[in-house]
Amino acid sequence: MALGRYGAPVDAPPPTTLGAVPHGQPTAADGPLDAAARFTAARALRHRPLSGAVGAVDLDDGRTVVVKRGDGPDAVRAEAAGLRWLARAGAVPVPAVHGHDERWLVTNRVPDGRPSPQGAFRLGRELAALHAAGAPAFGAPPPGGPREASIGRAPLRNVPGDDWPAWYAEHRVLPYLRTALDDGALRPREAAELERLCARLPGLAGPAEPPARLHGDLWNGNVLWDAGGRAWLTDPAAHGGHRETDLAMLHLFGCPHLDRVLDGYQEEAPLADGWHERTGPSSSPCWCTPCSSAARTPSRRSRWHGPRGETRAPSGSRAGVSARPDHRRRTTRCCPCSSAAGSSRNSSASACWSVRTG
Repeated sequence: MALGRYGAPVDAPPPTTLGAVPHGQPTAADGPLDAAARFTAARALRHRPLSGAVGAVDLDDGRTVVVKRGDGPDAVRAEAAGLRWLARAGAVPVPAVHGHDERWLVTNRVPDGRPSPQGAFRLGRELAALHAAGAPAFGAPPPGGPREASIGRAPLRNVPGDDWPAWYAEHRVLPYLRTALDDGALRPREAAELERLCARLPGLAGPAEPPARLHGDLWNGNVLWDAGGRAWLTDPAAHGGHRETDLAMLHLFGCPHLDRVLDGYQEEAPLADGWHERTGPSSSPCWCTPCSSAARTPSRRSRWHGPRGETRAPSGSRAGVSARPDHRRRTTRCCPCSSAAGSSRNSSASACWSVRTG
């Protein structure tokens, strides 16, 4: 689930004051105020909803923390383990974890700010350092994290492997391809075409690289900018993988000052030849979905569906892409990085590459 900004949206519901809650043991009626009190050893004064599952809680010592409700088995444990694993790299800052249980995660709040070219360049350098911290294997979960995790509302299996193209096809493309086929979002001949493409991945994935320590769900909504213009990462689906995965996600949803992010990354840890073709929006908008593979196929037209169902050509799209609405076709939402329209995960930036036969 995406948290978006840790500042209350303009149309957020009014704050709720339920009375000061002292820290203590969890109860059956445990809510965000109770969770904040338990994990900070302070009195929780007021809760302000930020999104469907996320809120800010003011404490009596002047601090404000973020409290997030988990939306699936092991979801909270996976996110807490991911944040701690990323923090141990000492690279990109992430919100500190105060504590968690099976339902609630309590973290520091990142003060609201604005992106800047200087902050973006620094993000690139720090992201390269995070990746260089490495992982035991492709697909390795963070220490203490579950093998069966999630990305948005989709399952995400973290099964270690030593061959990137084979692992990526088996655990990051084919499971979602099967779901899309079962749901009728893809036709059998389209699914067969993507399966053939999976067989070609060893020749498309670029030079072999060691497993990187990935954020794993690095779309723009999970990059927060603080009051000093520095970027923080939140809401990870952390695992060991190819470092270009995170960069492809930044391309997909349009990170502010992305050119400066990439400049900083290249200065710190130059990418292998062909990286732009593997990660850029004009060829492969998302490394982690079958949608991206289909976008490579000349017989397809890529279309972007925005949060209210509007349809427009994506930025940087190839010539010949149609931007006309087509209500006769069913929108393909096989991307695990996106969720169904209206979900709290992408309430402000829900998007998915949709593929149809031209």
